[in-house]
Amino acid sequence: MNEAEKIIAREYLEIKSKFPDEGRRKWKLRSVDEFWKSAGAPSSKNPAEGAEAPWKSDADPFDLVDEDESGLVGLRGIVVRTDYSDPAAWGKFKEVLEQSEKEGFEELRAAMKQVGDEDVQSGASGEAEDVEMKGTPEDEEDSEDEPESIFHIIDMPPDQQGVLENASNLTLLRLFCDVVVIPESKPVRKDDDGLFSSTKTKEKNTAWSKNRLAGLNGWKEGYEGRIIWVYDAQSNRDGSLRLIDGGLNGTSRSSTGDSWRVKGSRIWELQVNMDAGALRVDFGGEDGWTYEERRRNYEHVEAWLT
Repeated sequence: MNEAEKIIAREYLEIKSKFPDEGRRKWKLRSVDEFWKSAGAPSSKNPAEGAEAPWKSDADPFDLVDEDESGLVGLRGIVVRTDYSDPAAWGKFKEVLEQSEKEGFEELRAAMKQVGDEDVQSGASGEAEDVEMKGTPEDEEDSEDEPESIFHIIDMPPDQQGVLENASNLTLLRLFCDVVVIPESKPVRKDDDGLFSSTKTKEKNTAWSKNRLAGLNGWKEGYEGRIIWVYDAQSNRDGSLRLIDGGLNGTSRSSTGDSWRVKGSRIWELQVNMDAGALRVDFGGEDGWTYEERRRNYEHVEAWLT
C-alpha cells in the first residue's frame, strides 16, 4: 500500500464498524471520501500498520463470480444496460455480441490449430504419431463446444431498472470496481491545452486543479477491477457502447471515469486484448475522451451517497 492507502486503511477499519450492513466498496468509498476531505493537510491519525489491506478479504453485494471460465481472459468484462426505452435495439445488440464472440473464438481456434499443425510437421515422425494418438475425433468435437462468454451481462429486471438507468461512468465504476488512490500523473501544460482541450475555453478550465478524478495535491482517485462497457440511449441508435477508463493507465490528459465509444461488434476483440495488456487506449497522449461524460462525473464526484 502507498502512503495514501495506509491512511485510508485506518479510516476503513473505523467506518466498517460504523456501517456493518454495507459492503467492501462502500466502506472504502467512505474511507477515501474522508481522505479527500483532509488531503494535503496533516493527518491526526497514524497510517495503518502492516502491508495487507484490510479490505482484501471483505465481500461486496456487487461482486461477480467467473464460473466456468474460458481461460481466455483473466476477468470477464461487464456489459451493463442503462437504457430501457428500446427492447428491440437491445435484442439486436445482444445478437451482434453473440455473433462476434462466436467468430472471435472460431478465429482463435483456427489460429491455434494452424500453430499445432506446424509444430507437428516440424517434429520427428515418432513425436507426430504420439500427438495423433492423444486424441480422438470425439475429443476434438467436444473441444469445440460453444465456449463461455467473456462478459457478464447486467440487465436489471423492470422493478430495479431505476438503479442503473442513465447511470454515469463514475456511478458504474463505484458499483462494480474498487476505488484506489494513486500518485497523480502531472501533464505537460500549454496555454491552449489541458484536460478539456477539445472543448470551449470556459469549459476546459473547469476544476482541473481541484478535482480528485484528475489529480489533487499529488494524488488521484482511480478504480481497479473489470472492464466496463455501457449500453445507453445512443446505443439504441448506432449500436455503440461506452468504454470506461478506470484512471489507472497513467495517461496525464485523462480523468478517471472518462469514456469513448466502441462499435458493439468490436468489444469482444478489445476485451481480449485489453485484458491481456496488449492494448491500451490513450489517444497518443491527446485528449480524445467524451466531454459530456467527464462533466457528469465531475458533477457527481462528491454526491456518491445520494
